[in-house]
Amino acid sequence: VIFSTLKKYDGRFNRNLHPAEISQIAGRAGRFQNDGTFGLTKDAGDLDPLIIQSIEEHRFDAIRKIYWRNPKIDFSSISSLLNSLTQNPSKDFFIKKRNAEDEFSLKRLCLDSDVNQHLNTSLNIRLLWDVCRIPDFQKLINDNYIALLKNVFLTLVKNDFLLPENWIYKHVSKLEDYRGGIDELSNKIANIRTWTYISNQSNWLENKQYWQNKTRNIEDN
Repeated sequence: VIFSTLKKYDGRFNRNLHPAEISQIAGRAGRFQNDGTFGLTKDAGDLDPLIIQSIEEHRFDAIRKIYWRNPKIDFSSISSLLNSLTQNPSKDFFIKKRNAEDEFSLKRLCLDSDVNQHLNTSLNIRLLWDVCRIPDFQKLINDNYIALLKNVFLTLVKNDFLLPENWIYKHVSKLEDYRGGIDELSNKIANIRTWTYISNQSNWLENKQYWQNKTRNIEDN
């Protein structure tokens, strides 16, 4: 594995990779009992020999903080759900995650009149939260991603909490076209991972096993 950069954008800043992150990426160079190597391109700069040694010996600083979210979520109303998510941790080694994608999506969709009219039962509120937790593998965080979540939620609500076969087929089948350049194919891979996640929500699909196999095969291809 050759690093072209030792920095990453973490959603707020362009920062240096932590040694543990470099190790996680470099670990792709070796599998099981086969050692691999990792290096740097000219533009990546230099890596401290001590960091290289700690990576190869798997020695890292102890984890002192961990992200936390309130596990006791109240679905009796939208306001109670939002209040649950704003609760702060009681232990100082917990960090409340800010600007979480699922919370952002929830707040956006709660204000949508098409969605809001269905948020009159705890069952529907819980469903909306589950839908908002669909990962944004394409890293869009824009109107297209919100529109997808809205579409999934309304389709579920209007079809007895199931996604119709023809509906999911329409979305998945167009990803079986394996033509295109690197960017287009990378986008399709991220897209099919979204549908793989959806196919693994057992309560949303009648023929879940078929769609799990289908989406996995498309990603493999």
